[in-house]
Amino acid sequence: NAKPATTQILSYVNQLTPALATISNTSVDLIKDTGSIQGNANSISTVNTFVDTLKFTNYTIGKSKATNAFSNVVLSTFAENTASSGVSYTITFSFDPLIFSGTEQATLVVPQIITTRSITQQPTNLFLGKTTGSN
Repeated sequence: NAKPATTQILSYVNQLTPALATISNTSVDLIKDTGSIQGNANSISTVNTFVDTLKFTNYTIGKSKATNAFSNVVLSTFAENTASSGVSYTITFSFDPLIFSGTEQATLVVPQIITTRSITQQPTNLFLGKTTGSN
């Protein structure tokens, strides 16, 4: 029971990965509570959605309050794939070790909304006022 529930990794990856992204490699360090995901996607927009999904995903155990599942989420590498007209990426992150608890079942709460900062933190209309002519 004290062993981490690593069988959850495939379920979590399936819930978190956008439809237009593929994963070629996933690594998890259960001692440092860190991980990385490498793969390909059709566009940087899809990769950004993946990164934001990780940032905004919470988890619950039983009736507990929702808690952030992932932190320190970083798009650490990104490159255009001219052969496939897509992009390759590596995302690194830290995770709350309770999501792999061997004694209690964690449930991910994945956001089903647009999570990009330009939408969630709507900038004000800074330049809509009258301007004064000056050179």
